[in-house]
Amino acid sequence: MTCFAKSSDVYFQGITFENSHGVEKKDGPQALALYTCGDRVILNNCRLLSYQDTYLTTMISTNRHFVNQCEIEGAVDFIYGRGDVVFNQCRLNIVREKDGFIVAPCHPDTTRWGYVFLNTTITAPTDNPASTSVWFGRPWHESPKTVFINTLSYVTIPPEGWYDHMNGLPQLWADYNTITPDGTTQDLSRRRKEYYRTDSDGNRIVGTAKNTLTEAEAKTYTIPAILAGRDGWNPELIVSRYGNWR
Repeated sequence: MTCFAKSSDVYFQGITFENSHGVEKKDGPQALALYTCGDRVILNNCRLLSYQDTYLTTMISTNRHFVNQCEIEGAVDFIYGRGDVVFNQCRLNIVREKDGFIVAPCHPDTTRWGYVFLNTTITAPTDNPASTSVWFGRPWHESPKTVFINTLSYVTIPPEGWYDHMNGLPQLWADYNTITPDGTTQDLSRRRKEYYRTDSDGNRIVGTAKNTLTEAEAKTYTIPAILAGRDGWNPELIVSRYGNWR
């Protein structure tokens, strides 16, 4: 089943969105669990389960989402779309042992923040999660932006971090302070910065993305800075009011 949330000002809490095809087959093709189309969308303590294309955020670049303390499960491009979206204290569960991709965004070059993952935990449903290898993402279309800040990864992230091609050229693809379960900070010196796509004539087009964040830059990625907008939207306040509701 796929759930389409077409409205703005939507608040979901404690709900599991599951596409049974993806969960049961552990294979493609695309099996969307949730599509949140509007602005000012909150997911709090929810589960999103599938395999390929689990969660489509929005296709309107100015829309804002707050995904808080959720579990998102998949293997291939399982978080994709547009918008300024904060994933706060979420768990990403990888259900393919290798050649998987977490994000596949398509942000236009006017997007300010893109996908921002704060204090994320990446896991795999095996006795040895490190045997699972996953790329942070690949560029679906246009000029995507994604950052992972303060990530605890039980799975293996390739040294390059990001896959080098799809149909877009990323603007900013970076992680900061990614650590392993034993507390080791990962070496980010080999993170990829050059990407390519192929046009309709078969020509290879190359681009360069910013691939690192300084400590000062990482500190600018706060929930209010990313999501307040001109209307002063405060999703943390909304969650604090309704987050313990039963």
